[in-house]
Amino acid sequence: MKTRLLSLFATLLLLGAGAMAQSVVLNYKNGDIIGVDVSLLENVTFEEADNHEFVDLELPSGTLWAMMNVGANTPEDYGDYFAWGETETKASFYYENYKWMNEGKSSWDQINKYTFEDNQTGGCWYSDGSFVGDGIMELTRSDDAATRNWGSKWQMPTPEQFEELINPSYTTTEFKTRNGVNGLMVTGKNGLSIFLPAAGSRLTGSSSVGTEGTYWSRSLSPKYSDYASFLWFNSSSKTIDDKTRVVGRTIRPVCAEKHEREYVEIGGLKWATMNVGATTVAGSYETCCGSYFAWGETEAKTKTSYYGWSKYKYCNGTDHTLTKYCTDSEYGYNGFTDNKTVLDPEDDAATANWGYEWCMPTREDFLALYKACAGEWDSNYEYHFSSLSGRVTSRGIYWLSETQTYEPDYTGVAGLLFVCKDDIKKRLFFPSTGDYYYYNGTSFSKPGTSVIYWTSTLHRNCTRAYYLNSDTSVFNTSLGGTRSYGHTVRAVRKE
Repeated sequence: MKTRLLSLFATLLLLGAGAMAQSVVLNYKNGDIIGVDVSLLENVTFEEADNHEFVDLELPSGTLWAMMNVGANTPEDYGDYFAWGETETKASFYYENYKWMNEGKSSWDQINKYTFEDNQTGGCWYSDGSFVGDGIMELTRSDDAATRNWGSKWQMPTPEQFEELINPSYTTTEFKTRNGVNGLMVTGKNGLSIFLPAAGSRLTGSSSVGTEGTYWSRSLSPKYSDYASFLWFNSSSKTIDDKTRVVGRTIRPVCAEKHEREYVEIGGLKWATMNVGATTVAGSYETCCGSYFAWGETEAKTKTSYYGWSKYKYCNGTDHTLTKYCTDSEYGYNGFTDNKTVLDPEDDAATANWGYEWCMPTREDFLALYKACAGEWDSNYEYHFSSLSGRVTSRGIYWLSETQTYEPDYTGVAGLLFVCKDDIKKRLFFPSTGDYYYYNGTSFSKPGTSVIYWTSTLHRNCTRAYYLNSDTSVFNTSLGGTRSYGHTVRAVRKE
């Protein structure tokens, strides 16, 4: 990434502000105006357009991972090697040429930046037993090799982001050869992947190239000031490790801004605009339906998998052997009951797949959505509606057919459109997803005629859970679906 650096005063003159200006005012094309206090600026850097690609692996944190290493030209290239906290590569790596050393020194105890109270009183960050260091445990952007080489949109990952990346709950990993290069293939639940070449590390020469991968994080080791954390892997193992900062390791950037999932606030709740596991709101059933989960399970089964009691997580093979979420001893294993009626976070498919900010809606949440769009329920908790016959001009719940063209944002699939009574611009579309269920094997109720979404609320019959259920004319949340069946999930954002 090339940059152009202008002195502050030259920048002010170019902007016509004059040397005595107290702030620079940025006027955006969209009408936004931002003032910047001149006294806080050291210089102004103009970055060229960023052309580095990222991949969204659908991780709970929303982290977006770069396709290749800093200094690489392809995903298989090793790229450049950096000591931790340095932003330029070099031929050899040792204490004598490490940037953050006291002048003329060559020992670990003479590191002079990024230190904390680690009880290594022999280090120069202690004086007479008292800590005198800077207490900074994470790289500033000016010392971040990803930021300095690729621009402000990028930075080095945290150890937590690496841990999430290799967590089997969120990704699958495989050490493999790609285009003649060994490395770790990491694949998200959405099928997208990144490749981390086994670039080894460097001191005076290269080490373990082709057999190990070592990737710096932006964080110090939690144990020692002279160590920093990194991802390590080989053909049989992977972990977050920490070793001396002076070693040359590769860097895989992450986007500084995480992927934020869109939501619409209706009835006091923030509803996601698409399903868990989906990539679009509408358009095609393949992209908008998302993943199908048995109730209380957080991993989707494949289309050829078995959705039935014999494979259900919380029973011993039948609907009368429940091992969790059981309010009736008749259905519990050996009379088991726990009287749990709402999913725990670890069993919530939205929380497990999208992170702690999201959860599955309760039955009451769906009732609130209904009331915010259609008013009060009838005595049977049903709402009758008709198919859309023109552009939406008033609040309510509407059935949209696959062929409708009145609402261009929701074409290509059938489903329910919720329109807020307080603001008809606030809308939520629930595509018709069908469901997976067991009947002499595996069966699938195809999308197009039924809208079925789990809630996190157990039904009064504890072998079932409440769900939103609708056909082309009736909306209902009083029904319960068999817990072992596969239904889709629409998340709500927690406050």
